Amino acid sequence: MGFDAELRALEERFAAGWSAHATTFPAAYGDAPFKIPQTGAWVRLSVAQGGGEQIELGSVGVPAMHRFSGIVFVQAFVPQAGSARPDRVAAQIADLVAGVFQRRILSLSSGGTLRLYSTSLGRSPLLEKTGSGTLQYLIQTPYDRDEVA
Repeated sequence: MGFDAELRALEERFAAGWSAHATTFPAAYGDAPFKIPQTGAWVRLSVAQGGGEQIELGSVGVPAMHRFSGIVFVQAFVPQAGSARPDRVAAQIADLVAGVFQRRILSLSSGGTLRLYSTSLGRSPLLEKTGSGTLQYLIQTPYDRDEVA
Protein backbone atom coordinates (compact mmCIF):
# COMPACT_ATOMS: atom_id res chain seq x y z
CA MET A 1 0.00 0.00 0.00
CA GLY A 2 1.07 3.58 -0.54
CA PHE A 3 0.46 5.34 2.79
CA ASP A 4 4.18 5.89 3.33
CA ALA A 5 4.67 6.91 -0.32
CA GLU A 6 1.76 9.35 0.04
CA LEU A 7 3.23 10.99 3.14
CA ARG A 8 6.71 11.18 1.60
CA ALA A 9 5.39 12.75 -1.62
CA LEU A 10 3.47 15.42 0.29
CA GLU A 11 6.42 16.23 2.55
CA GLU A 12 8.82 16.37 -0.40
CA ARG A 13 6.44 18.62 -2.35
CA PHE A 14 6.14 20.96 0.63
CA ALA A 15 9.90 21.03 1.28
CA ALA A 16 10.63 21.86 -2.36
CA GLY A 17 7.89 24.47 -2.63
CA TRP A 18 8.56 26.02 0.77
CA SER A 19 12.35 26.33 0.52
CA ALA A 20 12.13 29.95 -0.71
CA HIS A 21 9.96 30.87 2.31
CA ALA A 22 11.64 28.78 5.04
CA THR A 23 13.74 31.65 6.35
CA THR A 24 10.72 33.92 6.79
CA PHE A 25 8.36 31.15 7.96
CA PRO A 26 10.30 28.15 9.37
CA ALA A 27 8.52 24.82 8.91
CA ALA A 28 8.02 21.84 11.19
CA TYR A 29 7.02 18.44 9.81
CA GLY A 30 4.47 16.34 11.68
CA ASP A 31 5.90 15.06 14.95
CA ALA A 32 9.55 15.54 13.96
CA PRO A 33 11.71 17.47 16.46
CA PHE A 34 11.56 21.22 15.83
CA LYS A 35 12.79 24.26 17.74
CA ILE A 36 9.97 26.81 17.84
CA PRO A 37 11.25 30.27 16.88
CA GLN A 38 11.26 32.89 19.64
CA THR A 39 9.89 35.53 17.27
CA GLY A 40 7.94 35.58 14.04
CA ALA A 41 5.44 33.27 12.44
CA TRP A 42 6.13 29.60 11.73
CA VAL A 43 4.24 26.68 10.19
CA ARG A 44 3.76 22.95 10.75
CA LEU A 45 2.86 20.48 8.01
CA SER A 46 0.61 17.58 9.04
CA VAL A 47 -1.24 15.03 6.96
CA ALA A 48 -4.53 13.43 7.99
CA GLN A 49 -4.78 10.26 5.99
CA GLY A 50 -8.45 9.37 5.74
CA GLY A 51 -10.63 6.52 4.64
CA GLY A 52 -10.46 4.47 1.49
CA GLU A 53 -12.78 2.57 -0.76
CA GLN A 54 -12.66 0.34 -3.79
CA ILE A 55 -13.84 2.40 -6.79
CA GLU A 56 -13.57 -0.25 -9.49
CA LEU A 57 -15.37 -3.56 -9.81
CA GLY A 58 -13.10 -6.53 -9.55
CA SER A 59 -12.99 -10.19 -8.69
CA VAL A 60 -11.39 -11.60 -5.58
CA GLY A 61 -7.66 -11.90 -6.16
CA VAL A 62 -7.68 -9.49 -9.11
CA PRO A 63 -6.21 -6.00 -8.52
CA ALA A 64 -8.74 -3.16 -8.52
CA MET A 65 -8.53 0.62 -8.18
CA HIS A 66 -8.86 2.03 -4.66
CA ARG A 67 -9.30 5.67 -3.62
CA PHE A 68 -8.00 7.09 -0.35
CA SER A 69 -8.92 10.59 0.83
CA GLY A 70 -7.11 12.90 3.19
CA ILE A 71 -6.29 16.47 4.09
CA VAL A 72 -2.98 18.30 4.13
CA PHE A 73 -2.92 20.69 7.09
CA VAL A 74 -0.49 23.55 7.42
CA GLN A 75 -0.87 25.19 10.80
CA ALA A 76 0.32 28.79 10.79
CA PHE A 77 1.36 30.08 14.21
CA VAL A 78 1.35 33.89 14.12
CA PRO A 79 2.32 36.12 17.07
CA GLN A 80 -0.17 38.83 17.98
CA ALA A 81 2.63 41.25 18.85
CA GLY A 82 4.41 43.07 16.03
CA SER A 83 3.65 45.53 13.31
CA ALA A 84 1.68 43.24 11.00
CA ARG A 85 -1.89 42.10 11.55
CA PRO A 86 -1.92 38.36 12.32
CA ASP A 87 -4.81 37.70 9.93
CA ARG A 88 -2.93 39.29 7.05
CA VAL A 89 0.23 37.32 7.85
CA ALA A 90 -1.87 34.14 7.90
CA ALA A 91 -3.46 35.08 4.57
CA GLN A 92 0.01 35.59 3.07
CA ILE A 93 1.09 32.18 4.36
CA ALA A 94 -2.10 30.59 2.97
CA ASP A 95 -1.35 32.10 -0.45
CA LEU A 96 2.13 30.56 -0.32
CA VAL A 97 0.74 27.17 0.73
CA ALA A 98 -1.82 27.31 -2.10
CA GLY A 99 1.07 27.85 -4.49
CA VAL A 100 2.68 24.66 -3.22
CA PHE A 101 -0.36 22.34 -3.11
CA GLN A 102 -3.49 23.71 -4.77
CA ARG A 103 -4.62 21.82 -7.89
CA ARG A 104 -1.48 19.69 -8.14
CA ILE A 105 -1.12 16.10 -9.29
CA LEU A 106 1.71 14.02 -7.82
CA SER A 107 2.96 10.63 -8.94
CA LEU A 108 3.83 8.30 -6.06
CA SER A 109 6.71 5.86 -5.79
CA SER A 110 4.12 3.14 -5.11
CA GLY A 111 2.61 3.72 -8.56
CA GLY A 112 -0.42 5.66 -7.36
CA THR A 113 -1.57 9.15 -8.22
CA LEU A 114 -2.32 11.90 -5.72
CA ARG A 115 -4.66 14.77 -6.66
CA LEU A 116 -4.75 17.91 -4.50
CA TYR A 117 -7.73 20.27 -4.58
CA SER A 118 -8.48 23.84 -3.47
CA THR A 119 -6.73 25.31 -0.43
CA SER A 120 -8.72 27.06 2.32
CA LEU A 121 -7.86 29.16 5.36
CA GLY A 122 -9.55 29.15 8.77
CA ARG A 123 -8.73 30.33 12.27
CA SER A 124 -8.40 28.04 15.23
CA PRO A 125 -9.29 29.23 18.73
CA LEU A 126 -6.87 26.71 20.30
CA LEU A 127 -4.01 29.01 21.23
CA GLU A 128 -6.02 32.15 21.81
CA LYS A 129 -7.06 31.05 25.30
CA THR A 130 -3.61 30.05 26.55
CA GLY A 131 -2.24 33.55 26.87
CA SER A 132 0.72 32.63 24.68
CA GLY A 133 0.14 35.63 22.44
CA THR A 134 0.12 33.38 19.37
CA LEU A 135 -2.81 32.75 17.07
CA GLN A 136 -3.17 29.52 15.14
CA TYR A 137 -4.59 29.46 11.63
CA LEU A 138 -5.45 26.26 9.76
CA ILE A 139 -4.67 26.02 6.07
CA GLN A 140 -6.22 22.93 4.51
CA THR A 141 -5.89 21.22 1.14
CA PRO A 142 -7.96 18.06 0.60
CA TYR A 143 -6.63 15.30 -1.62
CA ASP A 144 -7.38 11.87 -3.09
CA ARG A 145 -4.91 9.08 -3.80
CA ASP A 146 -5.80 6.43 -6.39
CA GLU A 147 -3.92 3.16 -6.36
CA VAL A 148 -4.32 -0.30 -7.81
CA ALA A 149 -4.19 -2.95 -5.10
